[in-house]
Amino acid sequence: MFMDTGSGYRGRIPFPPLQLTIEEQDRCHELTLQLLDQTLRSYDNRDTAANGSPLHHSRLNRASWKRLKTRRNASLYSARRRGGGKDFHVPGESWVDPAVLLAVGTMEGSLDDVMLGLTTQSFGDMQLRAASMASQDVKGAMLAKLSGPTQEDPFHCMSISWMVGEQKWPLSMVVRPRDFVNLSAFGVMTRPNGDRIGYELVQPAQLPQCPELSGHIKRGKMMYGALYREQDGSVDVYIQVHVETMGAIVNSIVMNAMWAAALGFWKAPRLSEEKKLEWCIISSMMKRTQQKPVRIEMLEGPAFCSGCKSALVPRGQDTYLPPTNVCVACASPLCATCRIKRSIKTTTGSSKGAVTRSVIVVVCPECMKLISQERAAKIAWEQYQYRLAYSTTDTCNSSQPIWGLADDSTMFVWSPDRHFSVSDERCQELTLQLLDRTLRSYDERDTITHGSPRHHSNLDSARWKRHKTQENASLYSEREHIGIRDLHIPEDTWEKPAVLLAVGTIQANLDDVMLGLTTQTFGDMRVRAASIVSHDVSGATLAKLSGPTEQDTFQNLRVMWMVGEQVWPLSMFVRRRDFVIVAASGVITRANGDRIGYDLVQPAQLPQLPELPKPMTRGKLMYGALYKKQD
Repeated sequence: MFMDTGSGYRGRIPFPPLQLTIEEQDRCHELTLQLLDQTLRSYDNRDTAANGSPLHHSRLNRASWKRLKTRRNASLYSARRRGGGKDFHVPGESWVDPAVLLAVGTMEGSLDDVMLGLTTQSFGDMQLRAASMASQDVKGAMLAKLSGPTQEDPFHCMSISWMVGEQKWPLSMVVRPRDFVNLSAFGVMTRPNGDRIGYELVQPAQLPQCPELSGHIKRGKMMYGALYREQDGSVDVYIQVHVETMGAIVNSIVMNAMWAAALGFWKAPRLSEEKKLEWCIISSMMKRTQQKPVRIEMLEGPAFCSGCKSALVPRGQDTYLPPTNVCVACASPLCATCRIKRSIKTTTGSSKGAVTRSVIVVVCPECMKLISQERAAKIAWEQYQYRLAYSTTDTCNSSQPIWGLADDSTMFVWSPDRHFSVSDERCQELTLQLLDRTLRSYDERDTITHGSPRHHSNLDSARWKRHKTQENASLYSEREHIGIRDLHIPEDTWEKPAVLLAVGTIQANLDDVMLGLTTQTFGDMRVRAASIVSHDVSGATLAKLSGPTEQDTFQNLRVMWMVGEQVWPLSMFVRRRDFVIVAASGVITRANGDRIGYDLVQPAQLPQLPELPKPMTRGKLMYGALYKKQD
């Protein structure tokens, strides 16, 4: 079966991908069918009105259910403990003092839209759903996937996952983190009476391969059966939840949190719209790349809004500027009046800190109309086919979600900021300018009489202030009173930049150095940052303009978006910074025979990638690194 390795908890996954025996797989199917049958019987036995239809969600039998919360289309109840028999089913498990909750109501929309929004085919999907529905970060991994979508039921999925839930401070001081090993199932069925019902079933996975962990994490138990019955223009919702809370403090927390979590299910139509939007972007990108060879060109665009045809002219100027707001699906320029903004959550790919983030995308009215008309079942099946075609496994972990931030090694997977056009010629020109300037600066560096470079610890002290030195390396800053500074910033404005210079020698051959430093994917960039400076970076490769050749296996030119965040306590008063950069690497041979490796980074000057809203601050980063082969 296909696996989703996930991101783990604090960088660690304590269980290997499961290799289930035939008997264990059969047991998982049996437990799922038992819970489905019990939930259906409970649904059928719910109190009904005189005409046979279910009672209004706010008026269930008070003798059996205590109403905790209610609003126009939803209510939350807890089972009264004095009742003789509880509507409670725990197959093969012994529970201690569980809380039994019931969320009922109606949801506007079609059953397929609800199922598209709620179904999770990967652990990345689970993280995004938890963040969208309950503002909750969950970490862990998918350990086994027993079955997946079919053309008849594109929402079908059965999997085993490990999840860790942590309370936020100050509750984290008194409530331990809890982990769950769950057996989950989704799908749609048609009953003999013709009712079409979607189901979502979660219960503890009873597997000896996943024992309780030692230490501060406590194993929790959670079980729920959710049914969504299609009605005329709406969906009847029935969610029965069983939670072993293990303590009065947590009981109070659960009762308050469950209302928010229950209301999260009613966000399914919105989640469905987000998935439709993302799939529209993916499919349109695939169509464009199939129609002509992949070539990334400058987005100059028309001078008029594609919606209202108004001129896109900045106030007080006579010349047109490239639009900074374009439709993420069709790349049409839009004015402020015609653009439709949507917030979409994506995974961060980090095993520490927040696992999701929100991004703002802009859509044109025409694409939004097409998106709303798309059939949810069709999209679910096409997403599954796309996953099989463009992923090495049927997996969408925290760095490779089907919806959300994608692994950059997959050419056409979508990231909200990824789909834009940029001139490869312009990026190459900027790269050559920085390479030429860095080479000239290298050649002009102070030399001793016989022409070789000065020792790294002995540069001109009138120009360079030495800060650090060791046997094979020194770090300098350029003194501010110097008239001509060693600084090259093509077509950009910097205010009082710091100019640093690191020089020295590395005991290795040039190819080994370049192999260690070259990053062909954003995953490589993460590994390099963690290895060299012990720093986690998030982001994505937005465009790859050139790659390795047989003559230069280290060649690479791409546009990247990166986010850097300070660790606590600096994070309390230093804003997060993001960077949009052009990065290049490779090896050249100069006219004198010198073989030199280069690593160049500078700001990407692209109107399609404006600064993000606060609290994010756009940073600037530029460096030119040369590595010259010596004896």
